[in-house]
Order: sequence, then C-alpha cells, then structure tokens
Amino acid sequence: AGEGAGFIWFLYLMPEARGIGLGGQLLGQAVSRYRAMGRESIRLRCAPENTGGEKFYKRYGFSCVGQVPGGLDFLDLLEKRIEPGEI
Repeated sequence: AGEGAGFIWFLYLMPEARGIGLGGQLLGQAVSRYRAMGRESIRLRCAPENTGGEKFYKRYGFSCVGQVPGGLDFLDLLEKRIEPGEI
C-alpha cells in the first residue's frame, strides 16, 4: 500500500504565520506536484496529540488511515485522495 502516494515529510508554520491561508497554499502546491507525477493520493504523519494539526488536515480532506512508528510513540498516518480538480 502507498505505492501510488506522494508524501509530505514535514509541514510546520510558525505561530505568527498561521491563520492567513499559507498552510492551505502549501498543501495545494504539494497536491499539484504529486498529481502531475501521477500520484493517486497524498500522505503525511501527524502526532495524535496535535489536535490543531489534525483539525487543519481534516479540513483539507485528509483522514486517518492508520498509525506508524515515529518519535517516542506512534503517529497517525493521514491520507487524501487527489483527484483532478480538487485541492
């Protein structure tokens, strides 16, 4: 699983850069790039306790598809289908 997926390794915005649309623009750029590469979905990891991050990703259509080892514990693996015409 995951062979047709692009992966965002790290996405972080300084607190003063949040809430003005930059995160959505960065996700849009990643979707555009991976779609052009023929990827069917895009994935990223997020700490379960990062409720703000999980809320942000879910607002852009990501959903949890499992957990993977990372850091000191497990991280949620989030995925979004990237069909043509969607961000």
